[in-house]
Amino acid sequence: MVKAAEPAMLIGDTEPLWSDVSPADLGAWFDAYRQASGAPFDFVHLDADWTLGDWPDRAVAATAQARTRGIAATLIYNGGAARSDSEWNELARAHIDAYESRTGGEPDHLVFQSWMDHPDRVLPDSDPTTFTGLIRQYFAPRSVIALDPVQVDADGRLRIFGSLRTAGGDSIAAGTIGLTATPIDGAYQVSGLNGRVPAGATTAVIGLRANIEEAGPGPVHLSLYELSYTQGTSRRNRVPDPRFAGGLARWPPDGSARIRILASDHGSGRMLRIDATSKQSLLITSAEFAVTAGAAYRFSAAIRVPASSAGNAYLAVIFLKGTEIARERMELSPRPITLGRFTTTTVSGPFVADGLKLEPGRYRLRVRYFGDIDHWPSTAETSITVNLSRVRYTVGAALLHPESQVGDARGGDRADQVDLGEAVCRYVEEALAVAEQDRDEIDQHFVDEAGGQVLLSGIRAASERHILAARRTPGLVERRLDPVGHEREGVASLELERLTGVMGEHEHRMMERGVVAPPAVPRLVLPRSGSAAEHVAAHDRGADVRLGLRYDLRAGVDFAAVQPLWPAPHRQGIHPFMQALAADAERVIDTLVRARHEPVERH
Repeated sequence: MVKAAEPAMLIGDTEPLWSDVSPADLGAWFDAYRQASGAPFDFVHLDADWTLGDWPDRAVAATAQARTRGIAATLIYNGGAARSDSEWNELARAHIDAYESRTGGEPDHLVFQSWMDHPDRVLPDSDPTTFTGLIRQYFAPRSVIALDPVQVDADGRLRIFGSLRTAGGDSIAAGTIGLTATPIDGAYQVSGLNGRVPAGATTAVIGLRANIEEAGPGPVHLSLYELSYTQGTSRRNRVPDPRFAGGLARWPPDGSARIRILASDHGSGRMLRIDATSKQSLLITSAEFAVTAGAAYRFSAAIRVPASSAGNAYLAVIFLKGTEIARERMELSPRPITLGRFTTTTVSGPFVADGLKLEPGRYRLRVRYFGDIDHWPSTAETSITVNLSRVRYTVGAALLHPESQVGDARGGDRADQVDLGEAVCRYVEEALAVAEQDRDEIDQHFVDEAGGQVLLSGIRAASERHILAARRTPGLVERRLDPVGHEREGVASLELERLTGVMGEHEHRMMERGVVAPPAVPRLVLPRSGSAAEHVAAHDRGADVRLGLRYDLRAGVDFAAVQPLWPAPHRQGIHPFMQALAADAERVIDTLVRARHEPVERH
């Protein structure tokens, strides 16, 4: 009827482009309207949710849905929920630049609109913080940033070279340039949110949402270390169990995503690890805590979020008065690291940023020209990888693969005597790589090598029932001065290669004959390993396979090969004196097994 009365009238639609409305949903709506009215929309204006990480791609896809149906489409340009006029205009320019320059969006119409508190002024257009100042700047000459390859020194310092010109090639002098670097792989960061407790609120909870309640969908891989909520001038953290010391008892999860409590990879304590596909969702809500209506609050979170998870999860302070009355969201995405601002110093437009430093990792480097009233802003981006060529480790030679050093002087069989060393390496991408070590984690491995092995930290031998001690007698070099300190009866070793007995007499420090060791109590043997703490090995050397020249240097292991050692007596020496009688060392039925050196680490 309207078209019949006014054929020149255009009829269009304004639609939200939010997380629960996909571009395909909009296409279906366009078809339904045409079928019902007999004609398509003349235009569609899209209201984007700027908090979504993929809003530029969604906007391009939605406009494509309209144009394939003959409908003109555009994105409504605004600065969203800004806190000042200048911030609103800067955000609006950033949104326009992201849509048009970075994703190739081409608006069929131009719509500048605000239903928020800012900007407060429409004029003058010579002021870049007013409404018409934004429009004037939009029609000003476009600027272009040209970047040379970024140089990264061995110590992680950046050297950035580029030039700033108009699209026509004219140089722009004294332009203000800003630099940011956004971690790609999920660096440890602390994000914050400030606000005031809504009127009527009495309690609050902290919620995490992934691929649900306007989050996502998309992959989610994040680590959460600590949450904090404080009010007013108080520093008291009101969040119950903010570092997950009690596991999930106060953080009950609901959903199909994988959730784990792990040892923190950033200092001490624990962390909450969440992994989900785009089809898996998760809700986690803390226990309630008291709040004061009208009070200023500060909410912060220590977290790792890779770029691939941006926009797919958020944290929220949910205020309650029995039920939810307000929700303040913190979108989870990598936070850009500000490297600084500087001004181009030459009339020809080149600029140099030198001495900027980043930690090792992959980054998305963003160079932003903020523009002025006569030049539209521009952005250039590039990916960089920061490697450190030499890194000093405090874990030591274990980095050099101890398996290759077995029998070498650099090896070591004592966990408390690992030699410090310097390793040369290059950082590579890892999923949630450990950011710091405190010299208390040592990666030790089982190594197959014939030879006597001792206990880690010089504890005592573990016993095994099923292994015989086939060996040769240690020679003079291997014995060193130990026979002098342990010359007595009860020392296990025989002159020939046979089962172990007990030393009786010797001549020139070499055994003459052997005596079978008297059985140790108890005589009744239970079906388990003997108590090595009660029956100490006859000698530090033992009677096993011939030893190497560097006896004390071997690669250690974490646990006994079969059964662990019983707890050692209190105040035991590192190398205890031998008992008068050795543990049964000869093959005797129904007696305790002979001792054997076996590498064991006891905690």
